Amino acid sequence: MITAKDFLAYVAETTRNELWIDHAAWYLGKDVYITAGVSINYPPYYGFYIRNAKVERLYSVQEYILELWTVDPKVTKPFYLSENTIRFVTDDNEYRNPRKTELIFTGDEIFVTACRFPVVGWGVDWLSPQDLPAREVEEATRFQKLIFDDTVPDWPQEPGRKPAATTLHYYRVPAQETRKLSELKKQFPVIATRKRPDTSGYPHMSITNNYWVMLALLWRSEALARMTVGWMAWNRQVAYNMAEYIPEILQELQQELDVLDTTPLTSNKWAMDTFCQLREFYRAAAARDEGVIIIGELQK
Repeated sequence: MITAKDFLAYVAETTRNELWIDHAAWYLGKDVYITAGVSINYPPYYGFYIRNAKVERLYSVQEYILELWTVDPKVTKPFYLSENTIRFVTDDNEYRNPRKTELIFTGDEIFVTACRFPVVGWGVDWLSPQDLPAREVEEATRFQKLIFDDTVPDWPQEPGRKPAATTLHYYRVPAQETRKLSELKKQFPVIATRKRPDTSGYPHMSITNNYWVMLALLWRSEALARMTVGWMAWNRQVAYNMAEYIPEILQELQQELDVLDTTPLTSNKWAMDTFCQLREFYRAAAARDEGVIIIGELQK
């Protein structure tokens, strides 16, 4: 959990030198996922996941503003928080109307991610709160529940309870297998993705969420994040990296290795070992012109 006060402090520090903040919203059934950053084409600075969301649009009739909008942090705050409510004052206004368009999102629960996270194929369950109880969301994903007072309650002790965890399974597969996923999704976006790819017999490794979350959240290494959670989504449990992109990812990672000296990764032997294992796994895939399929397994 994170308090609104702590989250606002993070946002203020992160955006204090920005001239604008771009937002994008995805409407996922009853839920809304919002990202915020210098551009929708770059890793976001932070994100919101609102359960059972409702949105109110003020001083505008434009539909596009519900999905894409910009805030000027030199004129207004990045957003305004109240109990389970987020209000954005955009830099957009209707013709001859001096009032800026406002968007007000309310919901039953709000989860936030206070980190820069890469632009990957949104839609996989292990990146989002899905329908888990709040405690399991924090155990198994990268999100924290937003608390609107200064007290973060302790989770009640439940004797014998095992914490939820999401394990990511990585499979090196022939290049044509990831190309097939991409083509099938283009041709049959709903029907094809219901089927889990057959990965039996292919080289395999796994990472528990204790370590894949740590690797993925090294925001200064987007290549590492793409290696960890995948660049493209197949369905709600599966992501993948196509064979032709893997040498490029490895090259970018090599150029970014200096960031490891300034992250908690280097002081954690197990996380560092996991990083080295994952890098070697991808190097082997690149040497054999293979793609990588990533399957998330939620254990409750």
